[in-house]
Amino acid sequence: MTEDGKNHTDDDFTPLPDDDDMNVRPIDMDEAPRGQSPDPFAPATPGTPAPPPESSGQPPHTPDQMHAAPPETGGQPPEQQSPQEDLPPEQVQQEQAQQEPPQPTVNPDLIAQEAESKGNLVGKGITEELTAKYPRLQNITIAAGWDQRAIEEQMIDIDLSVFLLDRNDKTREDTDFIFYNTTQDKNGAVRHLEDSRTGAGEGDDEAVALDLNGISFDVMKIMVVLSVYDPAMDGKHFGMVKNMFIRIINAEDDYEMLRFMIDNDDLEQNKGTGMYGLCLYREGPKWLCDTLGEIQEGGLAKIATDYDIIVREMQSTGG
Repeated sequence: MTEDGKNHTDDDFTPLPDDDDMNVRPIDMDEAPRGQSPDPFAPATPGTPAPPPESSGQPPHTPDQMHAAPPETGGQPPEQQSPQEDLPPEQVQQEQAQQEPPQPTVNPDLIAQEAESKGNLVGKGITEELTAKYPRLQNITIAAGWDQRAIEEQMIDIDLSVFLLDRNDKTREDTDFIFYNTTQDKNGAVRHLEDSRTGAGEGDDEAVALDLNGISFDVMKIMVVLSVYDPAMDGKHFGMVKNMFIRIINAEDDYEMLRFMIDNDDLEQNKGTGMYGLCLYREGPKWLCDTLGEIQEGGLAKIATDYDIIVREMQSTGG
């Protein structure tokens, strides 16, 4: 068992170190604790019953006063006085609160999250400018999640990886390949945070943190990849999962900038083991993102080889 918790065999595709880097070991990254949803707000405490109105101090009317003629008002009807005008403002507010029906208690964080998710939902083949809302965007999190399609099937392990590419669409060195065995690049600008083996539960299953200002200027593209981990060659594929998404969050305020939902029909029909998910790239001072969702055979090893990563031995992942 390796330091990252996965059981790898000799045919795993750990990149071979260069001769000058034989003594360099990947930096260990403990799995970040999962964020817990905020507890729902406690029900509102009912208002305190209002005290009885104070006496005005006036004596009761006598029979003669009750039958006396009303005072002259110059032809204008007497002004009606509200029974609450003599009450202090605090008591009036209490009485009004008691008359209004109680409102249901709703967690505003959940409402905001749902509204943001619906508003930022994008499909395949879309280009989004990430710096349109945040011109000084720096720290982002790219997260992915999925659900098992059939609970009776063997649990499937899907991995989130990142490739830093130059102008030739190639990696410059092995540390440009950030995945579960190499958990950050040489500058520490890209860090792998999560590694779920099952995808169980709601929310994000895997995540990568990026400091856009810390990425070298000769890196022109950031390719975000999803892949099926299948060392036992059991024939696992993307068709075994559903509700897969990739989202981008501004780490400064946790605002979800983009949520890309991969179509369930695409997952079931293609049944591949590797997927080009998102591609982030520069355009001057801007950062843009293309939603790809392109599924292929060969898994992570095939994609890594295409990007000039030397793989120890091609791992069979259904391709």
